[in-house]
Amino acid sequence: MASKFAIQDALYAEPYHHYVSIDPPALHRSLSWGLSYWGYTSRVLELADDYLPGRVAEIGCGDGKILCEVARRHPTAVCDGYDLSTRAIAFAQAYGAGSASFHAEDFAAAPQPYDLLLCVETLEHIPDDVIPGFIATLHSKVSADGRLIVSVPSDVRPVASKHYRHYNLAMLEQQTRELFDIELVEYIHDPTPFGYRVIETTLVNRLFVLNQPRLRRTLFGMYKRRYRRATAETGEHLIAVLRPRSRA
Repeated sequence: MASKFAIQDALYAEPYHHYVSIDPPALHRSLSWGLSYWGYTSRVLELADDYLPGRVAEIGCGDGKILCEVARRHPTAVCDGYDLSTRAIAFAQAYGAGSASFHAEDFAAAPQPYDLLLCVETLEHIPDDVIPGFIATLHSKVSADGRLIVSVPSDVRPVASKHYRHYNLAMLEQQTRELFDIELVEYIHDPTPFGYRVIETTLVNRLFVLNQPRLRRTLFGMYKRRYRRATAETGEHLIAVLRPRSRA
């Protein structure tokens, strides 16, 4: 059986995250996960705006989509992306521009602290026995008054074959409470209402691609207002902002 890393790495035969446009919102292929990805990514970017410009690192940056968006929104920020997949980093470097730099190496090798760390859909890829050391590395690489923004799949979804676990708040707190305090928690992407399914079917189907920008923006706006925010019982993703505890 392929390792979980190999399963994820194989997905980087193409830069699939870049098929989703955050602003203006669009899905450039029929992507079953596209609206969910737009939901949590757009919210992470909004939260990141509160702590930038400055020095920002994304750990597990994959093909670089999110960090490229950060660099576009904050051209004076120093943006570094880290991932162990050389295939993913090759795409990130090809798409990267401006202040975004990408590194195919362990984040533990990062030379200095950052004002903001982004860990977006990454913790679920870390083996159980590695998690404590990984969290300790995050703590050592964020400035004393910096922040860590985490997004993880919630346990309302079955655990994917490439993941070690999906999360609830108690699990995230248990893994981080020795070194971080959780300041904010949100649940993202509620796919259960009928209205959501109508929007999704219009945006994601194999019959046609919606190429009318005004209608597309209207549908994404409806999704953002009504279905991006969710509850612990319905949200497919959990987003948290964490503050590092004193190193003293």
